[in-house]
Order: sequence, then C-alpha cells, then structure tokens
Amino acid sequence: ALLSKEYTMCFFGGLSLFSITALALYSSVVYNIAIARSDTELITNAVIILFINNLDEQLYVLLRVICPKWLDSLWIEGTVEKHKDEDHWDGLRKSINKLHQRLNRQMSELVAMQNELQAQRDSAGKGY
Repeated sequence: ALLSKEYTMCFFGGLSLFSITALALYSSVVYNIAIARSDTELITNAVIILFINNLDEQLYVLLRVICPKWLDSLWIEGTVEKHKDEDHWDGLRKSINKLHQRLNRQMSELVAMQNELQAQRDSAGKGY
C-alpha cells in the first residue's frame, strides 16, 4: 500500500511545510533587498531575519530542557487521539522492539571491534 492515506497525508504535510518555508525565504529576500540601502544593512537585516527564524527552534529546546515530561505528554496525547486502534500500537511496539534488538546487536559488534582494535594496538606496541 504505497499510496495509503497515511503516506499521502505525510506527503502533503511535507509539501505544505516546504511551501511555507520557500515562501518565507522568498519574502525575506525580497523584503531585505527592498529595505537595505547598503551592503552592511543587507547583511545586518539577513542576520536579524535568521535570528528571528531560529527563535522557535530555540524555544522548543528550552521547553525540552525545562519541562520534557509536559512536552512528551502533549505529543503522546496528540498521538493517542490520532491512532486509537490497538493494531497500530502493536505494530509500533513490534517495530520499536526490532529496532532495539538491532541497536543491541550493533552495539555488541561495536564493542567487539573496539576490543579487537585495542588488542591490535597493544600487540603492535609490544613489537617495538
């Protein structure tokens, strides 16, 4: 089901987000060019616009530090309202378990590689 309702909604949501971002970029450039009288003002205005555009991300980071449980509860409540059927949650649980098992396997492989590398370094150091 490549074109399921969920994928279609995600596609149009992403397209909408991209369109809004492109429109914001376009309007910022046009506005900046229209009001800047010199190169210095152009750079100053660009920095100000970038700073303002970055504020929402920084606010989210701040909220994540101050009250992470509250943000998680908002996300969970919104998700539960969207996906009330238990099959969806079962599928998510299975996916999370598979990812967790895969992560554990990869971590074990990484530790084994680190140990092997350390052993090779140790044996190379003893040869001198």
